[in-house]
Amino acid sequence: MSEQDGRAWLEDVLTAKRERGRPALIGYLPIGHPSVPASIEAMVAMVEAGVDIVEIGLPHHDPVMDGPVIRQATENALRGGTRIADLFTAVTALASAGVPAVCMTYWDPVERYGAERFARDLAGAGGCGVIVPDLPGGRAPEWTASTDVHGLARILVVPPDASDEQISRIASACTGFVYAAGRLGLTGSGEVDIAQAKNLVDRVRRVTTNPVCVGFGISTPAHAAGVASSADGVIVGTALVKCLAAPSLDAGLTRLTALIESLASSLRAPARAPRATACVPPPVMAVGAPSAGLKPQTPSPAPADSPRAPDRTADPRSRRSRLAGTAVDEPWSSRVSDGDASTTPTAACSTSPTTASRPPSRTRSV
Repeated sequence: MSEQDGRAWLEDVLTAKRERGRPALIGYLPIGHPSVPASIEAMVAMVEAGVDIVEIGLPHHDPVMDGPVIRQATENALRGGTRIADLFTAVTALASAGVPAVCMTYWDPVERYGAERFARDLAGAGGCGVIVPDLPGGRAPEWTASTDVHGLARILVVPPDASDEQISRIASACTGFVYAAGRLGLTGSGEVDIAQAKNLVDRVRRVTTNPVCVGFGISTPAHAAGVASSADGVIVGTALVKCLAAPSLDAGLTRLTALIESLASSLRAPARAPRATACVPPPVMAVGAPSAGLKPQTPSPAPADSPRAPDRTADPRSRRSRLAGTAVDEPWSSRVSDGDASTTPTAACSTSPTTASRPPSRTRSV
């Protein structure tokens, strides 16, 4: 399978869900929390419970757009030695399971790793796209070229207070989907404003044919159902991370599975009419960082519209044998600030080569 089709796979899943009258459920978890193997196990559990697309957070030492829950989780991941190569391991595991994965990262780790190299290795691992909420305008051309060459979706965040000109500029630079923030502020700091979110989706649709997914403040089935009639995807993050703050991993997976099942159920009924699109996006332009304080976020029988029908009756621990041997060996570099090295860990890796590669085969789910 060519690495050129990651973005197409993501778009196929979003389109298929839309044509069946419901949005895709996108679940966010950071790699490395509570540990690398446990976080990958949790991501697989999300898929088995009904998540259609997984958003994998790359830990960073200064997650300026994150609230306390995700900030604490990423700090735990950094203390545990999580590396960029661990992200690629998680992506490969999800691609092998037949589910598209996108990475959420701040720009600093990408720049330190090398934009073209990051895009190449993510695509090689089976990734479909990257959410960068703080992409500097001056680096947009380089990032556009790198993601296009490697077939990755380029996802940016539209804040709810954006002007029409900002919406047009940000949306025109996106591929895969546009991330519409359902509220202002840090992640996990409040509830989605459903009326505001729907209005933002409508405004974005006027300037792009790309799917529009809503995140920020969605933590309950009621929230998900509230935006389902207008969004192509519903993104849940902080609420899922909270589930893993349990006395044991098994208890956390049980909570995680229960929440995702209820969220997925809320998106299946009542069904909405398929959306027709007819607008033409404006030309692609360079994009600066969106408003401060914003960041994207993400067992019952398989739904009738899903070709996936995993065994959800199995003990959560049965997944662990499939996740054995996922250790990676690329060390992180220390943080470099103003030309001086310090010992603060970051999500920037060393420049040693990586051997990430796309799985030889997988069953694609749409």
